[in-house]
Amino acid sequence: MIIQFKQPLQTNIVKNLTQKFATMGMHGFLIDNHLTVIGVDHYDFSQDELNAIEVVIPEQPSFVLASRDFHPEDTVIKLPNSEVGGANFTIVAGPSAVEDETMISTLARIAKQGGATILTGRNFLNAEAPYGFAGLGEAGLKYLRAAADENHLDVINEVTNVTQIELASQYSDVLEVGSESMHDTQLLRALGKQEKPVAIRQSLDATIEDWLNATEFVASEGNQNIILVASGSVAFDRDFSQKNLDIATLPIVHSLSHYPLLVDANEVSGTSELVLPISRAAVAAGVQGLSLTFHEFPNDAKYKQGLAVSPNEYMEISRQVIKLNQVVGAWQQ
Repeated sequence: MIIQFKQPLQTNIVKNLTQKFATMGMHGFLIDNHLTVIGVDHYDFSQDELNAIEVVIPEQPSFVLASRDFHPEDTVIKLPNSEVGGANFTIVAGPSAVEDETMISTLARIAKQGGATILTGRNFLNAEAPYGFAGLGEAGLKYLRAAADENHLDVINEVTNVTQIELASQYSDVLEVGSESMHDTQLLRALGKQEKPVAIRQSLDATIEDWLNATEFVASEGNQNIILVASGSVAFDRDFSQKNLDIATLPIVHSLSHYPLLVDANEVSGTSELVLPISRAAVAAGVQGLSLTFHEFPNDAKYKQGLAVSPNEYMEISRQVIKLNQVVGAWQQ
């Protein structure tokens, strides 16, 4: 059951009603003027309670905290240097992985020039070969943080297991769950118990409901600062593209959930030539931001070689999508 209370909120009514449900053994979540009670589809409200309530929705989706039934307004996540969601258009930019201090310092400056507000670069990697590059760990996190601070950027960094959360939190503003970890409920619950915003990528085989249910594991532990990152599903023709991005799912996800929605065009395409058209298509579909991977020498990258675009290509992509987003914004108004 989802209960939307009238404004101004009658706090004594809300508090007493929440306590009643708790006494019944029912778990409730209150955000702003919205209360959801898990496992309840009917309740006999008193007249005073009815007078304080705007609307009651008896049925709820499995991803209730992520749903617009529970939270109709867009969630806007406030970071030290930027805001994600709502009317904001966010560019996350950087290499697939931090390789050394000089490299990330150079790319951070370029990311800023292109309009990015969040710097990315993985430091905990599942190596692509037994003796392949596995990331720099804490040293890379320090380089990433320093480069971001020099350019007034926020930092997003992927964590692949629970043991990395505490360390990554010291250097990151957003913690990211990769598509390979979307079904790792232990990791999701642990991220829900800490305060940093969490970005969750859709796994290759996940439905929209699977993806939004993954956010629920985080939100149900108390952390509702969540970002959705679409990075593609299983491609129907791998001869031409690494993954498939169903453009139709983007407005559907946005209509179902209040969390900010971004697209990783590089991960979807698997080749630099497709990043620009995929980016334009995603922005035209109404996403609230893009994650763009670039590298000074894409074919020599230590991780996901050939995936990144060049700095010049990044600048052009950013220029086009920022202008296109302005057009889309005018249409929406």
